[in-house]
Amino acid sequence: MIKKVKGWNPYITVLENENRVIIANRWNGQWMKISKECFDIILEILKKDAKEISWEDIFADDDDMEYIRKVFNNLIDMDILKKEEDYFIESVYISLTHKCNLRCIHCSVNAGIEESDILDTDEIKNVIHKLENSKVKTIIFTGGEPLVRNDIFDILKYARRSFSGKIVLMTNGTLINKDNVKELTTNLNAIDISIDGVDESTCSIIRGSGVFDKVMQAVELLHNNSFFNIALSMVSSIENNKNLETFYALNKKLETKAVVRVFCERGRGKLSKDKFVEVLPNDNVQPSITDKEYEEMKKELYDQILACSCGAGHKQLHINHDGKIYPCSLLVDESKYLLGDIRKIIDINQLELKNSRGMKNVCKIQPESYENCKNCNVNVFCWNCLEQIDRIGGTIEFRERCKSIKSYLEDVVWGSD
Repeated sequence: MIKKVKGWNPYITVLENENRVIIANRWNGQWMKISKECFDIILEILKKDAKEISWEDIFADDDDMEYIRKVFNNLIDMDILKKEEDYFIESVYISLTHKCNLRCIHCSVNAGIEESDILDTDEIKNVIHKLENSKVKTIIFTGGEPLVRNDIFDILKYARRSFSGKIVLMTNGTLINKDNVKELTTNLNAIDISIDGVDESTCSIIRGSGVFDKVMQAVELLHNNSFFNIALSMVSSIENNKNLETFYALNKKLETKAVVRVFCERGRGKLSKDKFVEVLPNDNVQPSITDKEYEEMKKELYDQILACSCGAGHKQLHINHDGKIYPCSLLVDESKYLLGDIRKIIDINQLELKNSRGMKNVCKIQPESYENCKNCNVNVFCWNCLEQIDRIGGTIEFRERCKSIKSYLEDVVWGSD
């Protein structure tokens, strides 16, 4: 059974299973499991004014008092009791352009060199100004390929001067050179370079000939300019999955961060599906191992597993190259998830966005609200990406996924203490 607690913020989900309760914060993924009796006591305590709580008067037994006090403090540490108005959009992706100098076969936004920019320099600067006033912590410049814009360094300089948070650039890396590397290292906090391979042959299948060597040269240039906050990303594919260890080893050698992304069947990705496999989070069928090994593995996973903390529309937003606002980069150009237009709003945390038709549709595909998931007692642990629910919900693939992992998650989450 799943329920919402009156007075708690909307990111908190409560699951009940017989005499036990799981309280999950879907904002940060943290969760805890307690007895139903303990949960009821906590609810009674919360009805009182915090200043009036006298633990000694509530509990006759010192051990009970210390246990409930510990649970209560854990709820505070996990931000379970945080008010909704204290939450803000933390990160915003800004697609600076739909143009790209490459034509990767899996591109989910179908970017290409023939595309055009819509937001001009002043409009982009105005967006940055609004995000600073909205208390956003991180701006991620993406595309297309951001470096194809003629005004990109004017934009980056303005962002560095006007935005107090972290600034990240997502790029294919092929346009980083000795003439512009100083501009990048001066105005950015981090760079994420898509490489999709471990050498020329694997990279060229997806990104084209010569890209791998250009990325290697870009990393060397950045390092030579004392810039080391670099990530190399790879989309999971049939070919790349064979080279994961090599990919991690490459990143270790280059002193870069390895990021493996799930293939998204959108844009040109629809036409190249046969070359990719979608690695869904938590798709773990119980392996053929001893009972002791299984119990040890189950305990380890119990300590590591997080509640679904997909921040689409709540913790993060995507501003498209045309100024339209979407919940995330994977739900772009889906009219049902359109939240608004950045040119028409002042604060991205404003009520109009939260009450938009697009946000209401986002809420419908949250695990605790989605028709096929809302009555499941492990739904907040099953999905890490709302785009997956949107795309495969109600299909055979959805049912097979549920069949393969539900009993396992139930055993891990509810069977472990």
